[in-house]
Amino acid sequence: MVKDLHYFIDKEDEFITNHPNYGHFFYDETIGEMSEYGINDRLNYLSDKVISKTRETIKEPLENEIKFGLSDAQRVLLRLFYCKSSHIFRDDYYYDGITDFVQNLFDTLDDVVRKAPINADSILYRFCNEYDKCDMKIGETIDFSYNLTCTNYDWKQERYKNVYLRDCRLMFSN
Repeated sequence: MVKDLHYFIDKEDEFITNHPNYGHFFYDETIGEMSEYGINDRLNYLSDKVISKTRETIKEPLENEIKFGLSDAQRVLLRLFYCKSSHIFRDDYYYDGITDFVQNLFDTLDDVVRKAPINADSILYRFCNEYDKCDMKIGETIDFSYNLTCTNYDWKQERYKNVYLRDCRLMFSN
């Protein structure tokens, strides 16, 4: 279900209230070194207030955000998805399962994708990150169960072996 921005900010505040030590350091005797409370909780990004902080950086809506009727929540989540928090939109990131909050996060971003125009570029580029499948073979077909960022801009990154291309002509040929 698509949620408004207040829902996400309220959930952030609720998480912080329920996990007041997250982000603080302590000496972990089991490993004999310093560790951080909440480091293994995949929702710990809520402690950092990534949603609230992103909202604060957004000024007036962009032309296409108005054109496609994006809500304030969708505008914020889209920025998170484009930038350093894209991993929070991946179902494989949440190894303990998908909570209602996370499902609402996914649903709200999925609604942005439904509103977006269909891309007509013949080739799209994906620059891999640490969460991407890394043992791909040329010509292999890979299906993703989550939204994936890509671009039509060729940054000439192939030499770093952290990129894959999608020839969309193959996808639409008869």
